[in-house]
Amino acid sequence: MKRGQLLLVLVLLLALVFLVTQVNRLEEFLHILAAGHPGWIGLGVVALLGWQVAQAAQFRAAHRAAAVQQSLLSMLPVVAANNFVLIAVPTGSLSTFALFLANARRRGASPERTTVAVAIFAVFNYLALSIAIVLGLLALAVRHALYPLEWLPSLPIFAIALGQYAALLLAIRSPATVERVATWLAERANRLGQRWLHRDLVSVERVHRIGANAASGLDSMRQNGPRAHVLLLLYGLLSQALLAIVFGAVLRAFGQHVTLSIALAGLGVAGLFTVVSPTPVGLGVVEAAVAVVLVSLGMEAGAALIVSLAFRGITLWLPVVYGFIALETLGFRAIQPKENKE
Repeated sequence: MKRGQLLLVLVLLLALVFLVTQVNRLEEFLHILAAGHPGWIGLGVVALLGWQVAQAAQFRAAHRAAAVQQSLLSMLPVVAANNFVLIAVPTGSLSTFALFLANARRRGASPERTTVAVAIFAVFNYLALSIAIVLGLLALAVRHALYPLEWLPSLPIFAIALGQYAALLLAIRSPATVERVATWLAERANRLGQRWLHRDLVSVERVHRIGANAASGLDSMRQNGPRAHVLLLLYGLLSQALLAIVFGAVLRAFGQHVTLSIALAGLGVAGLFTVVSPTPVGLGVVEAAVAVVLVSLGMEAGAALIVSLAFRGITLWLPVVYGFIALETLGFRAIQPKENKE
């Protein structure tokens, strides 16, 4: 079994352990959702499905920018599985690459260009999240409910978002540099290997080939021009807008007043503490932070907590259910050996 397949097996096992240990919590969230108005809860679920499609469209745009052709339908199950992995598996980002690389190999696509595409998606998705956080903080400031606890943790997020985008722009401007840097690092690694272990650690030729393929993906995005950047960012902002609709629908489901500032504030704080939380995807921390913000905006404490838990029930635990199904299907398909065609 290859290294990539072993990683997928590990991901599948960790995902199964997570699902088994979280069954009680999932049941609690379903009970909370059942107490809300079914029409508004249904609207929230529809908006969540739209968010899933928007994410798949953003992934497809990132693949096309890197000269990897993938259809929207082929992206949907991989993105669903990836959303589950980010929640359930400690090595979430690494597992994301494993899932998309396995999908690329099954479809005969370039693994190196696929890696570039996933990295491009991550950059623009983080940018869109940062914009949502900015809008949320501005909404709190307008309502005179912005405190250092909200805006101080956001500063490193903005710095990382801008830094990632700057690094991407540099790589796009000079794709050949990526190839040269990869080859240089491989040569230095082999020097250390020869000195200490008396053997090469990596194949310079293979690293050179990988670097060349990755550089071609970056060069493809450079040729696409600003349009590719705008499209990727718009898909990311659309995803955030759909999550805001989910939040507004949950508020209405439990009889609460909805305004644009409340929806933006709740979404921004949820995104902020998802990133800076010490727990995976903000488990427990996001629910508390959103409830506190809603109380600061004038909502009764009990209602604020219910809304917060229901919002996370839709946006976190529903993707766990269908994402686990997608992961099992894609994962077992990916580790199955290919049939030899005579």
